[in-house]
Amino acid sequence: MNPKLSRNLVGTYFCVLTLLISSSHLSAQCRKLVWADEFNKASAQVSRTNWSFGSGNNYDCLHYFTDRPENATVSNGTLKIIAREEPYMGFDYTSALLFRKDKIGWRYGRIEASIKLPSTPGFVPAFWMMPSDDMYGWWPNSGEIDIMEYVTTNPNLTHGGVHFSAGNTPGTTSVPDAETAFHVYAIEWTEEQMEFYVDDTNFVTVYNDHTGSEYWPFDQPFYVILNLAVGGSWCGPPTEETIFPAIMEVDYVRAYQDLEDITISGNGFIPYDSENVVYSVPDIEDATYSWSVSGHGNIVSGQNSHEIDVNWDCFGGEVVAEVESGFCTQSIEYPVFVTSNYLMNPGFEKGVKYWTSRVNYLLTASMRLTTEEAHNGDASIDVNVQTLGNNPWDIQLSQQVLIIETGKQYEISFWAKADGNDRRMSTTVINTETYFVYGGESFTLTTDWSKYAFQFTPSVSADVALNIDLGLTTGQFYLDDIVFTTPELSS
Repeated sequence: MNPKLSRNLVGTYFCVLTLLISSSHLSAQCRKLVWADEFNKASAQVSRTNWSFGSGNNYDCLHYFTDRPENATVSNGTLKIIAREEPYMGFDYTSALLFRKDKIGWRYGRIEASIKLPSTPGFVPAFWMMPSDDMYGWWPNSGEIDIMEYVTTNPNLTHGGVHFSAGNTPGTTSVPDAETAFHVYAIEWTEEQMEFYVDDTNFVTVYNDHTGSEYWPFDQPFYVILNLAVGGSWCGPPTEETIFPAIMEVDYVRAYQDLEDITISGNGFIPYDSENVVYSVPDIEDATYSWSVSGHGNIVSGQNSHEIDVNWDCFGGEVVAEVESGFCTQSIEYPVFVTSNYLMNPGFEKGVKYWTSRVNYLLTASMRLTTEEAHNGDASIDVNVQTLGNNPWDIQLSQQVLIIETGKQYEISFWAKADGNDRRMSTTVINTETYFVYGGESFTLTTDWSKYAFQFTPSVSADVALNIDLGLTTGQFYLDDIVFTTPELSS
């Protein structure tokens, strides 16, 4: 071999090897701890900065979820979620469900928790994730990730897997000491697959087959949930052997991401002249931050930190965060729409984010996001009512956390159509606590897209919800471009 050629090959090999080692090292350095709760604060109170609480009953379980310290507390470095046998709000058992504050989540990365589980029959502790944005519609269309579910009536088996609109992919593994020792339950999640672990053992892997959201809706942010359920069809009711209080004990919850996978959290739909709108990225140790806003936004505080406040005037723009940590730098963009509408995602272009649906389980009816019919844009809501219940609100589309002011005139409008000319529906603005109705009207739809509207002027200021009730007549309904505004904003 030519000595010069030999030296060149060796040099090339050394450069490639160095590049591969450097790239591997760089990739490892770019994975960061983006959020954690170690439950090691002196206070016994659960951090309200990190967590929100579920309330009430859900599914076919026997408990009532509360935010009381009797059902969730922190001591000796761990979170205790406690199920109790006690009369409360018409139920015989209480427990707690905690979810990530403001439903802020992550897309891709490693999500893990160290947990010790309760024993004796009648409980289902769970560590799981739900979509932050519901981009593909309500459950199960936007997916569900079950990192750990455990049925104490059938002990030693841990369940994990995912749900999606076309079905589910479950997995099970044996953990004989799950009730007496802490174990780390985790997912490793990338664009191509999701691996489920107990400690260092992978027990099921779900793959992206690239056929779309019907099988892989897991390309959007998901937030974490911790809860302890009592009873239900999966585990059955408590028995004479059941011991109360039952405790699900959590040592920590942690989320890791590559820097390229982090996203901006904040409100993307803003009324004109909104002030102090918060946008944030993960608070990463040793990271530096630089923000910019295009369009008509003005950063009023937070520059060089992981969170900023922005004032907007009449036009939207784009929020951009530059994040640098170690050898890694990432630029993240987030579009913001400024309009005359108090409602967020009014045309369902962001899926069903900010909207809630209610379909009484005793009825034959469905409510879904559809791209087959739209008045404007790409999507609308399709409601198919086959049987009716006792109340119009048994089938309901709603957006909450709206604020009305005394003496202001408001106008509600929307576009709708139905499969017949006798299909009726109603719209109300209602107090979320007292259920007092400040304004509302019933409408009879036609088979063509038409605009419907009404006005009201409240005599008091209040937190309200806009409810669209579709339990008046059977038939198929389509809804799009819903607006909640004032003459001042509209002009």
